Amino acid sequence: MVAMHRLATIPGAPEPADGSLPFVEQEAAEMVLLSSADTDLAAVAALLDEDPRLIEGSLRALNLAALGHPAVIDHYVAITLPEAKVVLVRLLGGRGHWSYGLERLQAWSRSAEGRTLLVLAGTADEELALAELGNAPADLTLALAGCLREGGTTNLRQVLRCLDRLRLRQPPLMPVVERAPDPLPHDWRNEPGARVGVILYRAQRQAGDTGLMEATLGALRQRGLAPRGLWVSSLRDAAVQEGVADLYRREAVAAVLCGTGFASVRFEEAGLGAPLWERLDVPVLQMLCSARGRSAWQESSIGLGPLDLSLQVVLPELDGRLTTRVAAFKEWTASDPNLGTALHRAEPDQQRLGWIGELVERWIELARTPVEHRRVALVLANYPTRNARLANGVGLDTPASVVLMLRWLAEAGYAVVEPLPADGDGLIQRLLAGRTNDPESGHRPPLTHLPLTSYLSWYGSLPLAGRERLERTDG
Repeated sequence: MVAMHRLATIPGAPEPADGSLPFVEQEAAEMVLLSSADTDLAAVAALLDEDPRLIEGSLRALNLAALGHPAVIDHYVAITLPEAKVVLVRLLGGRGHWSYGLERLQAWSRSAEGRTLLVLAGTADEELALAELGNAPADLTLALAGCLREGGTTNLRQVLRCLDRLRLRQPPLMPVVERAPDPLPHDWRNEPGARVGVILYRAQRQAGDTGLMEATLGALRQRGLAPRGLWVSSLRDAAVQEGVADLYRREAVAAVLCGTGFASVRFEEAGLGAPLWERLDVPVLQMLCSARGRSAWQESSIGLGPLDLSLQVVLPELDGRLTTRVAAFKEWTASDPNLGTALHRAEPDQQRLGWIGELVERWIELARTPVEHRRVALVLANYPTRNARLANGVGLDTPASVVLMLRWLAEAGYAVVEPLPADGDGLIQRLLAGRTNDPESGHRPPLTHLPLTSYLSWYGSLPLAGRERLERTDG
């Protein structure tokens, strides 16, 4: 079977819904900026609009999301990069997020004299490993990475001027990172209601992409809550963590809604706790932003893409953050003539933000409910639906973990039915004594049940279209 492909009308524009590969043929330039962050592209475009004579050489830019398939990467390197002198890659995540692309760019840098490849990390913990993949001096690469992480006009000017000198094979001036307030409060008001922290990337503000912050604050205020917005560079930075904790403890926030990716701890520290959130000791919810537009989301059956899942769901769960919903979609807003690429911004979804606002309010109410009155459910997987698979987890002892959690709940004052199972085997035997979703257990008595009136009430609250579809499928 031959894969369909076509040329992207505008480099960086949304992928076609028919599954074909949009091969990118961007006009060649002497300098190329490839970044995982739409905010990088938007900020550079705004700066060049303001100061078109900042650099003398030609510059093109593209989001790495447009170069996801090996065939597309090969085509881009062959068509767009032959005349390039400098390529700067800024990668959010480790080498594995774009390994083939990095291999091809390394080959490009070795294939002719005078080519410079800079590989910059979005986070400080990856910067040394990624810097070594380029052929520029490590200290220069790290300084440029610091400028882009810090953002702001002064730092961007230094980056672009450095690229322009590298293009001419002139010694670049070593950038000096200009620091900005971090964290930076946004629209704090003296208003009634439980205070809720809202954390988003400072890079969004610097790129003029503030719609999601404004819409989130508005959705929380509609619920009678008092939001406390903060812009941050990264929650990986110890000084930023200290600032966030100090501000939010002073404000006595009752919950935090976080829209940043990654975790606040390193991967190897996962399971040892998350000091930032432990200091606050309040529910921390993760708000998502889809890298795809709303129409692509609605037409797709897979939801979030692999990179979104990794950065916004999997890694934040290492912190113990509670995943909510997609609150915004990256929409194509314009094509920038200077950079030759599509620009995107996060377009908030008011209905979804309303749901998230209600969820935050309910978590606050739950935290204020006396422990003995809280009703907690531990849901165990049983798929495929056979009791031999009950609570199965590859490499995990889920039943033993559940027994430990039951003990902790009992110690904290929750109403737990005694006596508790002695171990994981005892838990499984107790569960198998009743009915499960295994069809062969239908003759056993249910461990508990939901009153029919409650079920019908909940079922009736579902959208009519969803109920009709369910009834057509399952009867």
